[in-house]
Amino acid sequence: MIHVVPIRRPYPLLAAAIVLVLLGAGVAWGVGDALGLSHSPAAVPREDVAAAPQRVAAPAPPLASMVVPDEPRTIKAAAAVADALVSRGLPRPVVNPPAPAYAAVAGAALTAVGLLLSINRGRQPV
Repeated sequence: MIHVVPIRRPYPLLAAAIVLVLLGAGVAWGVGDALGLSHSPAAVPREDVAAAPQRVAAPAPPLASMVVPDEPRTIKAAAAVADALVSRGLPRPVVNPPAPAYAAVAGAALTAVGLLLSINRGRQPV
């Protein structure tokens, strides 16, 4: 017995592709009408481009020191700011790391103790 392999006809696939393309075009047209989209050219006003006149640089504020986190990027940025100040003829500010965390905690604790002592003595807190 001879086995015959059926050959697929391309027409149903082509017909399905055409139907899908037409359906997509119809949906696009309907959405475009619903949103009010159009291809008409807009009346764009003419622009007169003119550069602003050159201004003198604002004076840099005097900085004695800068406190920056102990990270390479921020230290490098602070050094760049210090270099820019030197290039403007100002003294180079000192770049300091932040105070240790225990100093901030100790300062807050001393403030709280001072507040409690002043309340106990009947004075107004400062």
